[in-house]
Amino acid sequence: MKKFIILCVLCVLFLSLSVSTADDSASAQPSNELTYNLQGYYAEIIYRCYFLSNSGVRLEYCLLYDSDFYALNKSLLSGALKTVSNFLSDNDWEVDCNTNLGSVTSVLSFDSIADYYLFQGYNGFSREENLQEENHMTFFRTETTIKRQTPFVGLDDIQKMVGRIYVTGCQKVGIRREKLVLKYTYGTPYSTKILTSDAMEINYSTEYGIYLHNFFIPSDKTDIYITMEEHKPNANGWYTVAVGASVLVALLPLGIYLYRKKRTKNHG
Repeated sequence: MKKFIILCVLCVLFLSLSVSTADDSASAQPSNELTYNLQGYYAEIIYRCYFLSNSGVRLEYCLLYDSDFYALNKSLLSGALKTVSNFLSDNDWEVDCNTNLGSVTSVLSFDSIADYYLFQGYNGFSREENLQEENHMTFFRTETTIKRQTPFVGLDDIQKMVGRIYVTGCQKVGIRREKLVLKYTYGTPYSTKILTSDAMEINYSTEYGIYLHNFFIPSDKTDIYITMEEHKPNANGWYTVAVGASVLVALLPLGIYLYRKKRTKNHG
């Protein structure tokens, strides 16, 4: 009996040591690090503008390098990332600079759309630059076509945020425009039943609860216009229908009364 108990204890001890060794071995394995494969391009600049469902606005700039290209030029490119990061930080953006991965991401948030427009320099009287708007009204709906230039227009202008990112992070390190990917993402709480666009892809973000319109902009045509169409009910048309319906409802008892009175008189 004692031999049996000792044998059981040894078995349990052996199994516990085996499990512990296996756990230590698994935790020692390096995790697969995120990499960027830009498929022949060297760098990508992403600009995101999210109009959130709580009336806030979130802006993001991201500069990232193709992982293979970054590995070959890490000393030069990591310095560019740090310069871009410092510039963004000095302008009150929240910055995450990852010199191991080869990327820098920045965020600027606003509590309201009004704060965002003030930041952009719009005071409610001045008209937004690079914007074309056309309204087409039917009895029941109003269709508004909005055309605006991409946020990458004037890419060489260092007075602009995107220009400073491009010149510092790409042009000065020898990355030509034809080796650059430009992506613009517009986020809105409105579904595609209300707002459509000529974006290459539209998807829904469960993180922010908004629809994302993704535009891939040719680096040699940054001044092109992107198109959005807003579909809204025509309040005046529906109001007219509502008033007409209420009048009919109000006159219906009178009509029934007159009809019955006339019928009674005819049978009298």
